[in-house]
Amino acid sequence: MKTHNGQPIDYAGDGVYVLVDNQGIELRTNHHQFPTAEVYIEDEVMDTILRIRERGRQIIKLRTEED
Repeated sequence: MKTHNGQPIDYAGDGVYVLVDNQGIELRTNHHQFPTAEVYIEDEVMDTILRIRERGRQIIKLRTEED
């Protein structure tokens, strides 16, 4: 799938479409060409999101081990 200017766009699931450029990632919701919302994530923000994801995985692992 591509945008109007030919830029590749991926469907991530749950109504989220992802475009990648040289400075970050753009998330679009519900439609790749006519989104209802757009969020631009720069590298620093992506690093934070990945740290939060890892912390969440550790919490899930601890809860699983407790059961």
